[in-house]
Amino acid sequence: INLLVPSGQFGTRLQGGKDCASARYIYTRLERVARVLFHPDDDPILEYQSEEGQQIEPRWYIPVIPMALVNGAEGIGTGWSTSLPNYSPREVVEAMRKYIRQEPAGDDLRPWYKGYQGSIMPPEEADKNSFDVVGIAKRSAPNSIEITELPVKKWTQDYKEFLSKLVEGDNDGKGKIDDFKEYHTENTVHFVVSGSVEQMDALEHDGFEKSLKLRSSISTNNIVFFDPEGRIKRYSNVGELISDFAELRLKCYQKRKDFHVDRLRREKELLDAKVRFILMVIRGELVVSNRKRADILNDLRSHGFKTYQQIFAKTQGLPEGADMDVDEEGAAGGGAKAKEKNNGFDYLLGMPLWSLTLERVEDLKRQSKEKTDELENLEATPIEELWERDLTAVLAALDEIDELDLEANREEQRLRGKRPKPGEAAT
Repeated sequence: INLLVPSGQFGTRLQGGKDCASARYIYTRLERVARVLFHPDDDPILEYQSEEGQQIEPRWYIPVIPMALVNGAEGIGTGWSTSLPNYSPREVVEAMRKYIRQEPAGDDLRPWYKGYQGSIMPPEEADKNSFDVVGIAKRSAPNSIEITELPVKKWTQDYKEFLSKLVEGDNDGKGKIDDFKEYHTENTVHFVVSGSVEQMDALEHDGFEKSLKLRSSISTNNIVFFDPEGRIKRYSNVGELISDFAELRLKCYQKRKDFHVDRLRREKELLDAKVRFILMVIRGELVVSNRKRADILNDLRSHGFKTYQQIFAKTQGLPEGADMDVDEEGAAGGGAKAKEKNNGFDYLLGMPLWSLTLERVEDLKRQSKEKTDELENLEATPIEELWERDLTAVLAALDEIDELDLEANREEQRLRGKRPKPGEAAT
């Protein structure tokens, strides 16, 4: 899954990304699916770092599903290395759902690569942490073989060089094939190998997987990652990694729920305070015109009104002085200086004069009722259900991506037109 839009030439299967354009010619931006996988509701609970007194990125982000499984991982460091293949995001979503249902999760996962047409199967030997990857080749005619898929991470250019060596032959000068032609696209492989019937028979007799080197293997014996505490940990299998991730993910859902329950309560308290303030002004119980500021502030305190800072004290994720007003038109009230002068009561005293009406009271009561309903709904929702909703949203985003890819493929076919079949002359 692309988290960043590959705007430009980021490389193809031809050279495995080495054929990308220079950095100054490529651009990127955040994909829409990125904020589905990294939900905005998690932002306030992340552990943000600071540098030179400025808040910067968090120590780590927490996705809805383990993205290391989806996009794979490969790297080397001091004393350690790691290698993890890609897995189907839909199957990873299902593994998360199995964990929620307290069923074994991840044991049945096998590597998967988007658009790959070959086979990825467990070997005949009983090795649960290894998979055989086989490309596709078939005898299309007595004197030709079509190769339409290569093993994962065997790039088109490298394979072309291998076929060239088959044409040249060994030291005796006898080639195993006579020639080959190429009909690739950016995303597909298509070689047509030609030679005598005897040459083709020999290749087929040895098996295309062996004679044409169309078999490789993927191992999951070296899964090494940092755990949430920043410690290096080796995982014996994918299921163990999923279990570690899911345990952390559920803890974060509980933190998310606690934060947003607290936020809704405080926002409701803010709205209720505005309603009470406007009604007191309308009834004449609180006079704000033609009076000294200090006297007004004393009256507000004596009537039990809280300052903005008191309402949102110790609320995680809110920058100091952030304005949580809901649908409050023109409530700036003079900015930071006014807030300082009004000692935290700007959310009341900064309201425009036309807000001190019964219509505004009804509007604020409606907003307060909506907050109450939202709060009660969230309090009654188990954290597992919150996760399930996010997983459903991920699947919907994947459907959108698949549809866009399908449209792109159709457009490519339309622009290319009808291509001549191998062996036919173009007209």
